[in-house]
Amino acid sequence: MRQEDFQGRDGGPIPEGRDSLGVRQRQKAARPGQIIEAAFAEFAEKGYAGARLEDVARRIGVTKGTIYHYFPGKEDLFKAMVMAHLLPLIDGLKAIAADEGTSGGTLLRLLLEQAWDNMVGNEKSREFVRLLVGEASRVPVLARFFQQELSERAGELIALVIRRGVATGEFHAEADRHLSRFPDAIVAPAVMACFQAVLMSGAGLPPPDIQAMKEAHLHLLLNGLLVRPA
Repeated sequence: MRQEDFQGRDGGPIPEGRDSLGVRQRQKAARPGQIIEAAFAEFAEKGYAGARLEDVARRIGVTKGTIYHYFPGKEDLFKAMVMAHLLPLIDGLKAIAADEGTSGGTLLRLLLEQAWDNMVGNEKSREFVRLLVGEASRVPVLARFFQQELSERAGELIALVIRRGVATGEFHAEADRHLSRFPDAIVAPAVMACFQAVLMSGAGLPPPDIQAMKEAHLHLLLNGLLVRPA
């Protein structure tokens, strides 16, 4: 060990207990993230009903009480796990859409590319989709949570992008009337591709050509929305 490892910032020795306190603080700060990662592995392997908090705790070498210190129960942990993975994707798209100088067409392309790359092309995201769909009928509260916290946020973002394109004259005037009520229609091909990838993976079949499917989706959607010169 180096001499400086025993020294503080002023060159003197680190007071007894300070270094170990810092380590404990860092461990405590990292604990929720570790629990969420362990929960993902547990839920993915056993499903919502079969997952147990004591098994989540065992994966990272803590007690079940430690899990309850951060999360009141299994439902809360499941929700936190979903939000931790999917919400940053939506917030990242909102940050892009906040630039009022970006055209509606550019925003829509960016939104769809992110949806394809971070949902369809990401194995972990596909597993989240599989979990949510598989558990929704058995645990209705999770379906309501997904609708309120994630689906509605994504829908609001899509509607904002469509209105931007209509306002700038890029998109047909009818686009807002039709798609603001059904924003899911914009991302439906990506969602279907995600389901297809999940099914093929589960059956041990080769994955679909995600890049080609993405380009076909973008071509179809943008050519359908864009206003053509007279």
